[in-house]
Amino acid sequence: MFSRTTHYTVHLPPEKEGVDEALRAVFIKDGMNWPALFIPFLWLLYRRMWLPLLLYLVASGAVAALGFRFGETAAQWCGLLFAILFALEANNLRRWSLSRRGWREAGAASGRSEDEAAIRFFGRREDEFAAPRPMASRSVVPEVAPARPRGRPWSAAGDRDTPEVMGLFPERGG
Repeated sequence: MFSRTTHYTVHLPPEKEGVDEALRAVFIKDGMNWPALFIPFLWLLYRRMWLPLLLYLVASGAVAALGFRFGETAAQWCGLLFAILFALEANNLRRWSLSRRGWREAGAASGRSEDEAAIRFFGRREDEFAAPRPMASRSVVPEVAPARPRGRPWSAAGDRDTPEVMGLFPERGG
């Protein structure tokens, strides 16, 4: 009934000899990251985001210190707001971490799932990611434009004996 399209940014790894970068491409969703909301520590460990993990621990310690200074209720509200803010920005932190490791942003794609976005992205850029063909299979004869027809040139509007042209692909009149 209602299908929701999700937008992704596409990141390619640093170039290495003999490694197909398209196979290692990472699609990062725009928007809220639900695992980062519910299990942020494990999500940061799984993604190997060490500096954001350290900053997360420092910020969590600051929220806990609020509990000693202003009371438990204030610390709970600040903790909840911090968790939501972190989940909203988690994918941006992941993009930042990848760029620090030498990954480059190759573009964007949309789809109902990550697989559909990948099909759309690589379908659009097929010539860039296609494996080069061996020389033996390439044609050695250059392509030649077809010869122009001989005889009277025809026109759509100038001649009275030719029919009017309708559409984008007119047919040659009698």
